[in-house]
Order: sequence, then structure tokens, then C-alpha cells
Amino acid sequence: MMEENAPIIFGGKESLLARLQNAESIWRAEKLPILEKSDEIKQAFHTSDRILLEAETGSGKSTASPILLLEELLSRNPDAHIVVSQPRRIATEGLADYVGSKVGKQYIGFHHRQHTYITPETRITYEIEKSLLNELLRDPMLTKYDAVMLDEIHERSIDLDILMPLLKQTQKARAASGKPLKLVLTSATVDRDKMLAYFEGTKHVQIPGRTFPVEEEFSAKTIDTRDLIGAAAERTEKIVREGQDQGDILIFMPGREEISKTIDLIKQKISDPDIDVIPLLGGDETTNAYKQSTGRRKIIVATNVAETSITIPTVRIVIDSGLLRTNVYDGETGTTELLTLEHTQSNAKQRKGRAGRTAPGKIYYLYTKEQFDAREPYLRAEILRTNLASQVLQMKAMGIQDVHNFDYLDHPGKEKIDMAIITLKLLGALDAEGNLTDGYGKPMSEIDADPHFARMIVEAKKRGCQDAVSLLVGMMSGRRSIYDPKFYPERKFTDKYGRFIIPGSDFLTQLNIWNEYVENNTNREKRMEWATQNGINTYSFYNAANERKDLLHEWRTNNDRIDLSEESRHAIAVCLTAGLMDSLLIRDSDGTYSLASGKRRGIILGKNSVLQNIKPPNVISGAIRYIEQIKKTFADFNMSSDEKLIREAAPYLPEKKKEEPSIPLSKPETFKPAEKPPEIPALPVSPTYQPVPFTPEPVYRPIPKRRISFKDVLLFIPRSIIKGIRKIASLIGRPFAWVFRNIRRLFQPGKKKK
Repeated sequence: MMEENAPIIFGGKESLLARLQNAESIWRAEKLPILEKSDEIKQAFHTSDRILLEAETGSGKSTASPILLLEELLSRNPDAHIVVSQPRRIATEGLADYVGSKVGKQYIGFHHRQHTYITPETRITYEIEKSLLNELLRDPMLTKYDAVMLDEIHERSIDLDILMPLLKQTQKARAASGKPLKLVLTSATVDRDKMLAYFEGTKHVQIPGRTFPVEEEFSAKTIDTRDLIGAAAERTEKIVREGQDQGDILIFMPGREEISKTIDLIKQKISDPDIDVIPLLGGDETTNAYKQSTGRRKIIVATNVAETSITIPTVRIVIDSGLLRTNVYDGETGTTELLTLEHTQSNAKQRKGRAGRTAPGKIYYLYTKEQFDAREPYLRAEILRTNLASQVLQMKAMGIQDVHNFDYLDHPGKEKIDMAIITLKLLGALDAEGNLTDGYGKPMSEIDADPHFARMIVEAKKRGCQDAVSLLVGMMSGRRSIYDPKFYPERKFTDKYGRFIIPGSDFLTQLNIWNEYVENNTNREKRMEWATQNGINTYSFYNAANERKDLLHEWRTNNDRIDLSEESRHAIAVCLTAGLMDSLLIRDSDGTYSLASGKRRGIILGKNSVLQNIKPPNVISGAIRYIEQIKKTFADFNMSSDEKLIREAAPYLPEKKKEEPSIPLSKPETFKPAEKPPEIPALPVSPTYQPVPFTPEPVYRPIPKRRISFKDVLLFIPRSIIKGIRKIASLIGRPFAWVFRNIRRLFQPGKKKK
């Protein structure tokens, strides 16, 4: 057997094959489950061009199966190359690093955005789904690859749902050319029948997981969502106090805020220098913290990124909150909201699989068995719950004109596709006929960013302010405020940050803060100190700077300081307006705002907005968020706007006609092919436009001595009220109809009940 650190020999099929076989031998000695069926898997790879590997968590499907596939391909082509898609960036680097340590790092690469490690000898590339989609845009035949492996397909990301039909087309074209492309699908919790029906002629191979048992313990009672953090901390403290298994503990929470509160509470309950309490969200700062924690027991509080995208073999105990945070598309308003939802049985199975990877484990569910049984088996595909603008743009760039009749695994519906087309027309990416425009659409499709951000960057490149705009894109895409909420919380925003404020724009204000952040501090330590003293969240700036670095890669410019001259301020405002055209807000008479489309009302300017006390008539917003706990919608990242600015940013939009709404609305209906593309929206603000005053619901009072006919009136009563009336009827022994007729008299004070 070849030693793991043997000298690297370049250029020969034998040297690579020997390394693959050596890695296989190591994993076989470790009893990796997938290798128990290696012969069956290799035979499937040899005889079929479509394979579904249904492999339990911890079986080695993401690490060993690409090795087995490459071994099979090398027997036919010594230069064989495989691409393995992943739903998250953190997985691409982690898997490439691990497999590379077994085979040789020059053979295993990764790619996401502008971060690439690929050598001339690379034979397996781990890549996020978005990057693979971009490769298909540039090369629809995927000529550099012999096989594509789509990993973790149960997650059903929107990019994956576009990749699958495109890869079916690529396979067909490659087969006709005499150079077939193999497609391998892998998952632990896939909807098998659905996938096999969609991918005809697919060979299915079932692979068991590890044999280590994982004990399950459900909550004996229902835990209120507000008490989940406390319940998780108490369970963790009990595990540590009672000296249960000394392995690491993994706690699943839905998002950053819950993770932070959970960690604070655990640290209050547990003070042990040999225990590290670490967040894991998938961003650079938390990933690095996780990697640097060695030699001590870890309590890891993570989002669902730890379900599949990162392997933590030392975990013995899992605590599952039963929640996740995900984007949900609101078809009525055309906006996407980040909501906290109950997860599915599939998610619970994935989380259970994190325990017991190398030894027996245990999972504590913070919900009852009855609650688990009532949950959906699989997570609803992202294509059914989010905006499709980015994917429709990519499809148009690939020459796919009929996006309504595309071969979707789950059709998103005509209304959602029409909304995506309307969005792209507002951004100038599509013309009136739905064709990709040369001036905006084509360059936007080449930028790996949301279409709104891509539109800003295209405009910024024309106006020479890409440094500023790309930094703002990083701030907006991070979904995290630069303002530290713990910094003098009793003070008003203007008192805390008044010296930074540039009137009329949150965007310019934050760029002003950035300039002082980088100008007066020469190193990271000094910047951290300055940020703490001034109430600034350094991680937001850190992530925004990384995003800017990715976006500016092709322009090779990355100046730290931002030009905020009057000319530059105007250029920045035009770029932001161009990308946020569908987020124009109009002030109503009660001081709240409505979307110019008329689809959402009662929007409140965020407390950290410089416009909060000004409330200008027209506002462009970079972040509209719905807080489900209080049922209110807030607009953050705002700037005042007017018709002149909008006309300069979007000269392609027609003038608004009085009898037409700004954005045409479409009613839900049974899907049928579009007879004509959705009309290009009109300019949301015109010289004659007046904000629609908010009129409260009228109070209706009875008119005495007057009969009213209800012959043609339909009355809709909520189911909860009907159930309540039935319960009252059963309690007092009266018929339902009698209680319904006399409900007012029954509960009117001072009236005798008969």
C-alpha cells in the first residue's frame, strides 16, 4: 500500500489511480459504509449514465463516491474530470480539503464565486450549484467534464432545480455527439419515486449508514417557541453536569440571533475552561472559530448549515430546536421574506445523522413525537417559495425563451414566472417582448449576484463608482446591520451616530462610516477597537469587504476609501435606484409607506434609518423585512428619491398612464402557456402622481327602519369561529343554527338567555 505522504508523481494515470486506491483502502479500514457496496456502485457507474445513490448520513457519499466514480472513468479516459455540486460554499472547501488530504491536493479542487483552487492535475472539483449553473451558461455541453455529481439533492435549492432540467438536455446532446456525460444524484433523504420518475432510466443504489445507534428522546410536552433557547441551554447544562458522553454537543437553532442568545445563556450556566461554546453559521468568521477550536470539548450552536454542509465527527449529542429560517416568497407583494418555520421530517433525520458518526450517540428533540409525526416529510422546494428573477435571467441568457414551459421538476406557476419577468423588465434586463437586452441583461447575466445587485454593478461600471456600489451590495446581501444594538441602546440613533449622518441617505451615511473606519486605523486590531468605541459591527464590514473583493475581481480595483464628492454621491444614488426600482415606497397619510405597486402597505422606516424623522414622499429601500412576531414590515437601508432620479436610472420605462397601475397584477390561475409576455411596467412615479391616502376600514352602523336584502350576499366565516359556535351549541344543548342566529343575544350583558 502506498504511504499517505508518498512523493507526488505528476502526469501519470497509474500514480493517480494508485492514490485513489490508497484512499479507498484507508476508508475501507475505517469501515466506511459506502465501500461495502463498492463493487455494486462501480458496476452502476459502468453500465448506466444516470445513477441515484441513496446513502445514509455518514456513509461517505460526498467523499468516497466521487473517488469510486473517478476510478471507473479513468479506465476509459486518463484525463477524466468530475464536478461535484454542493448547496453551500462551506462544503466545497471542506470536502476538497478532506479528500485532497487522502488523494493529493493537486487532484482535488474547489470553486465558488471568485474563490478557486484548481491545478492542471485537478480531477475532482467541488463547486457550489450557482457556479455550476454559470459554467453551463458559458459551456452548455460541459465539455471539460466526464461526469456531474449533484450532492444533497434533497435540499432542492432553486439553482439545483434549474440545473436538473438543463443537465438532462446536456446529457441528451452529449449522447448524440458520442461523448456521453454521466449524471450521479446523491442524498440521504431524497423523495426517491419523484426523482426516478423525473430522470428516466436511472439506476438506483441504496447504501446503509453507519451501524452506531443513535438514541432518540422527544420532549414530553410542547415547548413554546419563545422558550426553546432556555430549553436548549438547560438540556446542555444537564448533559455536562451529569457527565454524559464527553463527545461534542451540536445544537440546531434557526438563525444568528437565536444562536447568540443560546451561547450567552449556556456560558452563564456553564463555566468550564475545557469547554468551548462556538457558533457555526457558515460565514468565514464562525467557520474559522470552529476550525481553531481544538483539544477541548465543543458545544457548537449552528444553523441548518451543519445538517449536511460540514462534518463534525466528534459530535455525540444533538439538540434539535425543530426550527429553521428560510426565504419565503410573497406572491401578493412580490417580495421575499425571511421566516422562521418548523422543519420537516427529512430535516430531523439529517440532524439525527450528525450524532453517532464514529460512536453511539443521542438526539434530544425539543418537540413532541406527535408534533414530529404531523410535520411534512420533505422541505418544499425553494423554487416554489422564492423569487425566480435570477434563474429566469440565467435561462434567458442560455437562449431559453419559453420559460413558462420549461421542464421543471416542480412547476412554480405562471404567476411567479410573470412576476420574475416583470422584475427583470423593471431592471432593464428584458425588453417589452421578454428578450435579453444587450445594454443591461447580458452583462447582468455574467455577474454572479442577485439581478438587483447585478443591475447596480452594471450601472456603477458605466459611472465609475463600482468601489462604493459593490461595498453597499456587500452590506445589503449580508442581511446584518452595521450598527451594534448593544451600543447605548437607550440613546436615539441620531444621538449615537449623528456625526456620520449624510442627510437623505442611509447608503451614503454607511459609506461615510466606512471611510472613517479605514482611514484612521491602519490594522485589524485598531479597526476593531475603533468599531467598539463607535458602536459599529465589524463583522458586517468584514463580510461586505469580502463581497466587494469578489465582485471587483474582474475590474482589478479595490480602493479602501470611497469617493463621496457631490458628483460621486449622485452617481451612487442613480446606481442604487436602477437596482432597487421595484422597492420604491410612497408615503401615505398616516406616515407609513406603501410599495409603488400598491401591493403592500403599512411599511415603517427602520429605527436605524436617517429618514425616520424626515419621512420624505418617495423612498428607495434596499431591505424590506417582515417581522412575524409583531406582524409589522420595516424598510431599512433607505434613501429619498424623486422622479428625475428614477428617470435617469431607468430611461427605458414608459410613462405611467392614469388608468393603469404601475405594475400589472396577475391573478392566480391554472397554468397555461403565456400568450404574450407580461407588459413592461410603467414608471412608478410621474409628475401627476399623488400618494394614495391610507383610509381606515369604515365602521358600519345599522340604519333604523330599513330592510336590507342579503339574497346575493356571500358571507365568509373563519373556521375557528364555526368551531367555537359548535362547541357552545354542544355545551348548552341547542342546535348549531339556533346558536348562530342568537349569538349576539347570548353574550349581550343584561339580556335573559332563553
